[in-house]
Amino acid sequence: LPFSALSQSKKGTAFPKHFRAKQEASLLWRCQRHAQNVAAINGLVESQAAFNEMPQTSQRAPSP
Repeated sequence: LPFSALSQSKKGTAFPKHFRAKQEASLLWRCQRHAQNVAAINGLVESQAAFNEMPQTSQRAPSP
């Protein structure tokens, strides 16, 4: 829609602004959720790597 068509009626301008704000809020929320998920996955990977680096003599039976 061209901007002039939106600015002709007040109802027309209020709706797109509200809709866009709602869209941006949901997009921001999704980005934050995605960042949390990535951080959680990175934390899991890091803790797994740290676990793998630990000396595992106590967890594993010595190979003959």
